[in-house]
Amino acid sequence: MSQAVQDGKDSWRGCCIFCDNNLTADTRREHVLLNALGGRKTTITADCSHCNETFGSSIDRTMADEVKNLRNLFQMKSGDGALPPALNNILSSQGPINFKPDGAPHQKRRPFVVTKKGSYVEVIFNVSSFEELLRYVPHAAAQVGISEDVLWDRLESERGTLETRYPGEIQFTLECKQIDSQRSMVKSCMVLLATTTSNDQLKGPAFAAVRDFIFRKNETIGRGRINKDGRLMPKISYDYLKDNYGPLFNLIYVKSDSKGRTIAYFRLYNIYTWQFVLSEADGPKNAEIALASNPLDNEVWNADVAREISLSFDWLDSPNNTGSSETCKRQLEMAFKFYADRARSQICKNIVRETLEKHYSDGDRIEMDKRGEVAVNEISTKIMLSMLQIPRNEEIFISRPFSDSHEPG
Repeated sequence: MSQAVQDGKDSWRGCCIFCDNNLTADTRREHVLLNALGGRKTTITADCSHCNETFGSSIDRTMADEVKNLRNLFQMKSGDGALPPALNNILSSQGPINFKPDGAPHQKRRPFVVTKKGSYVEVIFNVSSFEELLRYVPHAAAQVGISEDVLWDRLESERGTLETRYPGEIQFTLECKQIDSQRSMVKSCMVLLATTTSNDQLKGPAFAAVRDFIFRKNETIGRGRINKDGRLMPKISYDYLKDNYGPLFNLIYVKSDSKGRTIAYFRLYNIYTWQFVLSEADGPKNAEIALASNPLDNEVWNADVAREISLSFDWLDSPNNTGSSETCKRQLEMAFKFYADRARSQICKNIVRETLEKHYSDGDRIEMDKRGEVAVNEISTKIMLSMLQIPRNEEIFISRPFSDSHEPG
C-alpha cells in the first residue's frame, strides 16, 4: 500500500471535524495512526491543516515522546521511513549511555584527550568507529598544534585497541500514561471514523464531549469514557493479528451499535490497551472500521482489517482493567523475549560477517583449511563472549583514509 492513501471519498466534504475551517485539495494530510507509530494511511477529509499542525506540535508530540524508548529498542521506523529517535542519558549499570538512531549504544565520554607531559604530548582517542576517528583527528591535531598529516603519521606507527563492552542493566521508562497521549489516541480514533462517516455527524452534539477532550483538555470526560483495558483479546482475532502484523502489532478499532453508541479500542504495540466511548448515543449506526499495522515493518498494514477480525460490540463495550498490571507484564515479557531472540540472531550474523570479511576477500572459497579453522575458532569465541557479555579486546592497526596524496594503508 502507498504511504498517502485517500479514504475512498470522491469529493471534499465541508468542514474539519474539530473546527469550522473548510477542507480543500490543499489540506495537509493527517496520519490516521501517528507517523511516529509507523502509520502509513493518511487522509485529507477529516481535519484541517491548522488542527493537524496544532495536534502535531502538542498531543501527538507527547505521544511520540512517550514511545521513543520502545521505538529505539525495537528499531521501529516511522511511517515515512525515518529512523527512530536517538536516546540520551539512559541510565545503566555502567553509567549514562546514549543510543544512536540505529540502536547502537554509545557510552558518554570525551572523544579524545590531549595530555602534555613536558615536551611530550599524548593523544588518546576513545571512539566507537573509524568514521568517528576521522571526525575528531582534525580537532585533536589543532589542539596539539600540528598538522593532520603529522598526527596521522604518528597514529599509523601505533597499534590501537578495539574494546567490546556491554552496558549491563539498562533502566528504561516504558509507560504511556500522560493525558495528552490519550487525547492523541482518541483523535486518531475520530480521524479513522471520519474516513467512513459523515463529517457533519462527527461535528454534531453526540461527539461534542470527545471533541472538547481532544481540543481543550477537558479531563472530566475520562470518568467512565476513557478506560484502560486489561483483558486478553479473543483468541482467534489475537492470533490473526499477531500472525499477520507481528508480535507488537498496533490496532485501532471503532464500532457502533444500532443506537449510535460508538466505542473505540486502541491497542498500542500489543502491550498497552485503552477503550474510549466516543459517543454515548446518536452517533453513526452500526458502523465498523479497523486499522492494524506492524510497527516492525511499516509497509505491512491494513485499514480494512475489521473484515478479518470482527470484534463483537458487547465485547468492545465491556472493558475490564482488573489484572491489567499482570497482563501488561506478560505482554512486556513477550516483547522482550522477542527482542532478545532477535538481538542474539543479529549479533551472531554481525560477528560472522565481520570475521569472514577480515579473513576472506570477495569470491574466496571458504574451506576448513588452516585459514578456515582460524576464522571458525574466532567466530565461536566471539559469539560465546557476546552471549555471556564478557568484554573483549583486540589489537588493530590504524591506517589513514585514502586521499589523492596518500595511498591506502
